[in-house]
Formats: sequence, structure tokens, C-alpha cells
Amino acid sequence: MQFTIVVPARNGRQFHSGLRKPKFISPATQAVGIAVNSGTFAYFNANCPSSPCTIQAEVSAPVGADTFSVTTWDAPIGPGGPNGSQNELASAVRRPTSAPG
Repeated sequence: MQFTIVVPARNGRQFHSGLRKPKFISPATQAVGIAVNSGTFAYFNANCPSSPCTIQAEVSAPVGADTFSVTTWDAPIGPGGPNGSQNELASAVRRPTSAPG
């Protein structure tokens, strides 16, 4: 399953609370974590010299209904694991579709 997460440009206007919506992605985001079916998180660092920035992430998921949990981090993820502030972004369920028969 492939995810594309867009980190908005860093400017003061983006932090105004009236502009935030549910599932807000902070311009301070430097990494994301994705877990499938309550498993271990896979981490992906933003490697963007400028903003806005796009993080491409791909995780393996078994066939069938799957639950994905996504977190964002305000610091890159190093070899020791996460270090920084975490924000629970979303949980989503992918349901299989039936082939016409």
C-alpha cells in the first residue's frame, strides 16, 4: 500500500488555529510512522530541502480488510527510533472489493 503525505509550506499563517482542519499535517512534520493492523510502525523521514514537501511511503499489507495507523513526528527518525513530539494523524480501514461474478 502506497501513501503520499503532503507537508504544507512553513509560514506563520499555517499555524493559525482557525485554518486547521481535522487530520491536520503540521508544517513542522519531519517524519511519519505507519502501522498495519496494530503491528510495528515503519518510519519514513521527509527528505525535502524546501517546502511544501511530499513524503512517499510504502508498507506491505495482507489481502483483506486492513487497518492503517499513521503518526507524524517533528524530528527525523534515527536508528534508535522516534525522538520528538508525536501526533496521531489518522486510522483508516481498507476493505477488499469483490470481483463481479
